[in-house]
Amino acid sequence: AAEAIHNIRARNIDVLYYSKNVRGPDEFWANVIFWLQPSGGMEMYDLHFEDIRVKTCGLDTVVVQAKAQCCGVGGTKYENAGSLRDVTFKNISIDGVKDNFKGVMNFQGRNEKETIRGITLENVTYFGEKITRESPCVMVREFASDIVFK
Repeated sequence: AAEAIHNIRARNIDVLYYSKNVRGPDEFWANVIFWLQPSGGMEMYDLHFEDIRVKTCGLDTVVVQAKAQCCGVGGTKYENAGSLRDVTFKNISIDGVKDNFKGVMNFQGRNEKETIRGITLENVTYFGEKITRESPCVMVREFASDIVFK
């Protein structure tokens, strides 16, 4: 595994299609638009996503999966997860057909060392309404902290 993934910038992106097969944030192979999953002791930090537009077709999907999780690659199963910090989502809009779309945003660490922290969501909207910590789609779970909505 890599020691770290950091200093990533993704800007001005249109997401026009996503998986029709809904799998939630607690399933190992979830379907996700922004999947941030540190594993194998890796640190992920200083990630910035800005001016991204998601067009829904009315089907549900997970929008953000920020989850420390043990997984594997090339036949090797990692015994530990990793950590995620200092991530910004700015000017993210979800529009299109609402129907069954819920768009969960899941923030979940694994233990005191493998945490999710320092996530800022600024001007993130679902169908024109600003997302807050109290929004039904937001799940701030164990070992996730400093999740800020602006």
